[in-house]
Parts: sequence; C-alpha cells; structure tokens
Amino acid sequence: MKPSDNETRKILIVEDSLVITMELQEKLTAAGYAVADAVVSGEEAIEAMRKMKPDLVLMDIMLAGKMNGIEASIEIKKVSDIPIIYTTAYSDEDTIRRLKLTDPYAFLKKPYDDKELIIAIEIALNRHHYQAKVKKSELKYRKLFEDSRDAIFIVGADGIIVDFNRAFASLTGFDNGEKRTLRVHDLFPVTADLEMIERDIDGPGYIKDHETVINGGNNTLIPCLITANKLEQVHSNSGRYQGIIRDISDLKRNIEKQNNLIQGIIQAMARTVEARDPYTAGHQARVARIAEAIARQLGLPENKIREIEMAAMIHDLGKIYVPSEILSKPGKINETEFAIIKAHPEIAYEILKEIEFPFSLAEIVYQHHERVDGSGYPRRLKGEEILLEAKIISVADVVEAMASHRPYRPTLGITAAVEEVSLHQGEYYDAGIVEALKAIYATGILSRIILMEAVGG
Repeated sequence: MKPSDNETRKILIVEDSLVITMELQEKLTAAGYAVADAVVSGEEAIEAMRKMKPDLVLMDIMLAGKMNGIEASIEIKKVSDIPIIYTTAYSDEDTIRRLKLTDPYAFLKKPYDDKELIIAIEIALNRHHYQAKVKKSELKYRKLFEDSRDAIFIVGADGIIVDFNRAFASLTGFDNGEKRTLRVHDLFPVTADLEMIERDIDGPGYIKDHETVINGGNNTLIPCLITANKLEQVHSNSGRYQGIIRDISDLKRNIEKQNNLIQGIIQAMARTVEARDPYTAGHQARVARIAEAIARQLGLPENKIREIEMAAMIHDLGKIYVPSEILSKPGKINETEFAIIKAHPEIAYEILKEIEFPFSLAEIVYQHHERVDGSGYPRRLKGEEILLEAKIISVADVVEAMASHRPYRPTLGITAAVEEVSLHQGEYYDAGIVEALKAIYATGILSRIILMEAVGG
C-alpha cells in the first residue's frame, strides 16, 4: 500500500518546545496523520521509537537531555531505516555537515510553513515506501542469483578450455572428455563478442555481465551473461582467465518485472510533480519524448534509450520544493528567486540518490543543467565529466523550453529553438547531440512531438 492510500501514518515528534509541539500536533492531525507520541529528549525518542514504531520522525536538533537530535538519529538508524526529517533554527556549516552523516530525508529550517512541512513528509514517506519495494525486489533477485548453479570454465593461455564444471557441461552439452581439447572459440558463435571479452581481460583484467549467446547442446544458442576475470595462478591448471556463464532466460523475465516496478516509481514521482505543477509535468513529458528521439537518432541501445526517457520524465523533480508562485510568475524573476530555482537539480539528487535504480538516475538528473564548456550549474562540470544521458536531456530541455509557452513569455517557435541551440553547438551543447537534434527537426519528428504533446497535454 502506498503511504497515501487510506492508511493513517504515525509520526513521532521530538521537540523540546511545548508551543511548537502543540502546533505540529494540530497541523499533522489536520493533514490526516496520527501523532504516535511527542517527546522532548533524544533518550525519550529512542524509547518511543521502540515502543510506538512510528512511520516517520520529526526531529529537532537542540533537545532536552544529554543527547541532541543528531545523536539520537544515529542511535535510531542503528536499528531502523525509518525516515527522519530534521527541524531546527540552526543552519551553520557544522550543523549541516553533521546532519548529512545521518542521511536525513529532509531538513526544514524554522520557521517553515505548513505546505513545506506536508510536502517534506509526503516525499519522505513515499521515498521510504518505494525504497522498501525496490529493496524487496533486489533481495528476490539476489536470492535467485545465489541459488542458481552458474556454469564456470577456465581458459588456458593457448585458448583451450582447460576445465569446466557440471553446470557448464549441462548447459553446453560438452562432456568431461572434451576438456583440454575444446577451444573457447567453439563456445562463442559471435567472434566479435569473444574478441571484446579477451580484450578486456588483457586490459582491465575483468569484464562483468556481458550479454551474449553461446553454443549449447543440440545446436542451440543460449542467451547468457558472461563475467570473466584474469587468473594469476590456478593451482595445477595453467589458466589465463576464468569465465562464469549465467543463463538469463528466467532472469530476463525478472528484469522485466523490475523494470515495470521502476517505471511505476518514475510515473508516481512524475504524478507527484504534476499534482503540484501541471505545467512542469507537461514540460517533462515533452522533454522525455524529445530525448528519446535524439537517443534513437544517435543509435543508442534500447535499454539506454529507456533509461534516458525515464530520467527525463522526472528531470525537474526538484522543483517540488520551488514555491509555485515563482514557477508561475508572469514577470521576470529576481536573483533570489532564480537562486531558488537553480537549486532544483541538487534537491532532486538528494531525493533520488538513496533509491537503488539499476542505472545512474540521480546523477543524470543532477547534471541536466551542466554545459559542455563548464558554464552550467550546479557543479560547473564540463566535457566528458557530464554523462551522455544528461547531455541529451540538456538539449531536449532547452529546445522544449524555448519552443513552448512560458508564464513570462510566449513561445519562441521550434525553428528559433533549434537555431539557438545550433548557435552554441560544441560550446554549451554536445556537437553530436545537436546534429541528432537537427536531424529529427529536419524529418519533422521534433515538431510532431512538441505540437502533438502540447495539444494532448
């Protein structure tokens, strides 16, 4: 059950101010939460955690008793992964540094408004909920992997397979009599795959989960993952490297289930943004379509295209912390407002970084405002420091923004948007990606995406 699905979530308040505690109790109750308990010290917080088993902790830093909020959180984290949101009037560098050591879900600086509080709680509860689901899925995957009997083989310096186990024999149809006569080339029908594996063995000395096919029994081809590592010494065998083969027929089905779960998480996050700011959600959907088209034009693998599309769908997730009056302001924003908006990539990164996706989702979103020449933000990365996925989303983001209506100006048009990006090709934006953009513009794909999505959304 999702945190928002007719289930009252219990919140523990740890606050030494009676006035603030009473205000929090009133606000939380009005928002539909249950207050599990309200305590004034870190020691009491630890005991209340054990007894009440709340779903979230609102933790002040300066507390009554010998233990402060950070110290209490450290103790709580030893026995529970419960989400903790800090509330404090202190925001000096040392406090922030100590806060980060406890991996908080959010940090609210007093005074904060009701909307800030509820948004922080909802994000924390949802993030914790989805983390638990992903973790459960990963545990199932790990058990499947550990219980499987992988096929193992050892290749000698002359390319002869000098040894293999029963699982290898069962999988491939080769028998023990063929040891030291079977060549590794006989195993791989795709010569280029074997050459790539051996190139990595000779270089880095290791290759992990390379997807390929091998020759099986009865003239069959077996889809599998190959993990191989260089061997320095293998007892009496003169082994050059060891390979592990894993049949991925069942695994592919499990991966598809996991991908569906991840897709569900992405869609849930996108809906969270949409509920607060439908404009941003429409922008994200169009950016995702443009980024997908660019990735296809570049000839990227299907799994990479899917990852780029998912990252683009929530690239502006951090804007849930930006006040709606700034996002929808019809006039020019001031420096303070722009600074708030510029914080959204880092906010999104903080939300996403602890959720274990099978690709670098948090980092891609974090980098989508970086520029090739280092003039972007928030970290002023440049060139190869920026992920390809982020470079693609960066171009798609800028084009969509210029080609669509904004609260503070009308659309500049698709042609003007492409021309503006082309003007900074190789400077702000990756040259190859801009060429791909121009290609989908020339074929009309870009116009169809922007115009059709705008009409539909």
